[in-house]
Amino acid sequence: MSKRENKPLRMLGRGSLEIAVIVLGVLIALAVDEWRNGVDDRQLEREYVARLIQDLKRTEDALEYGETSAANRSEYGKWFLRQVTGQAPPAPLDQLALVAVKSGIQPTSEVPYLGSRSTYDELLSTGRSVLLQSEEIRAALAIYYKEWDRVASRIRAYPTGYASWVRGSLSPEAQNELRFVDCPVLPEEIDRCPFVISEFDRQQFGRRVNNERDEVEQHLNHLGYFWVRLEGLLRDYRTRTLDLIDQLEAFQAT
Repeated sequence: MSKRENKPLRMLGRGSLEIAVIVLGVLIALAVDEWRNGVDDRQLEREYVARLIQDLKRTEDALEYGETSAANRSEYGKWFLRQVTGQAPPAPLDQLALVAVKSGIQPTSEVPYLGSRSTYDELLSTGRSVLLQSEEIRAALAIYYKEWDRVASRIRAYPTGYASWVRGSLSPEAQNELRFVDCPVLPEEIDRCPFVISEFDRQQFGRRVNNERDEVEQHLNHLGYFWVRLEGLLRDYRTRTLDLIDQLEAFQAT
């Protein structure tokens, strides 16, 4: 075969080689890009896991506060109920008003009791939850934060009857003053902390306590049941929080 006749074959071979080199280059570039994306994804995953752990630790602190707060509110209510029903020696009206305010403080939101869930909400809103490669972790988080919603709804279901009665029995000035009285947490210790409220109509408050005993007793029974149930709910959820922290830290270590 002449050189002239071999020329098309040589050109075809050279063209095929060039195409193969180009394809190989593209494949290598895609592989490198995929590797880089994988590295970036793993870095993001580590960052999100660390943030989730931080959020959960803050939640654990908030739940501990919530348990203590619920227990104290329950004790305040029991003390006030014993006063209203005559089961305890009459306390000075200033102390009675203080315990009424302390036991009737209404939660304005679930945040002080549950902390923040911003990282999980960010994962959902951005679609980045897929960055968490463990299906088990994703499922655990979904179950945990579904329970969060249930606990939050319980907190928001605070029975408002007693708080309304307290607001109607004391002037706003007296309520504000009482909120800042620095006294022992438990009402049984309140006699160690003498104080006098300046903006306080003692006669009106005393009359309402005496004349509305049945209403106050009913409100306090409902409120006491709420705080006892909430304390148990927060305690159980705190245990779940600690378990999830352990699970995420174990995943983080892999």
